[in-house]
Amino acid sequence: MKTKEVKVVIESLIDAHDQLYALAVKKLEAIKIGDHHAVNELVIQEKPLIKSLARLESQREQLIKQSALELNMGERVSFSEWITLVSMNEEDKAMWDALHLRLAESVFNLKQANDLNQEMLRQSLQWIQLNLNLLQKKPKYSNYNKPSRRSAYQPTLSRIDSRA
Repeated sequence: MKTKEVKVVIESLIDAHDQLYALAVKKLEAIKIGDHHAVNELVIQEKPLIKSLARLESQREQLIKQSALELNMGERVSFSEWITLVSMNEEDKAMWDALHLRLAESVFNLKQANDLNQEMLRQSLQWIQLNLNLLQKKPKYSNYNKPSRRSAYQPTLSRIDSRA
């Protein structure tokens, strides 16, 4: 069975999530001070980690799928179900449950940090839009004219030539 390989992949997934979380915290600080160059640099640093994360997740799915097929459980087995299938004794089950919990915590922490960063960026863009709107000239509406100060009974100049 491929339990050792799955364990290595799960630990690598946890490490990748933790590295992305550390970058997300740095990105939050860069957003707070308005350093867009630092944010861009951090996004560039995230890209290889994201590719690695996708590759590791694909490996995990393949290994669990193969292991589940070996145990005659079908192709679609969740990680939690796989843990109950593979755990031969309480020690193994505790180890797998701890790994599963660490992975879930890493994913949750990263999601929280990313949600906070997204909200901070959204608010920053709103602030920029507000400032741009304040600096731009107000459009003159073509269908509304300020009423003139002439009263209704004042004569207006006409263009008719009365000498003719």
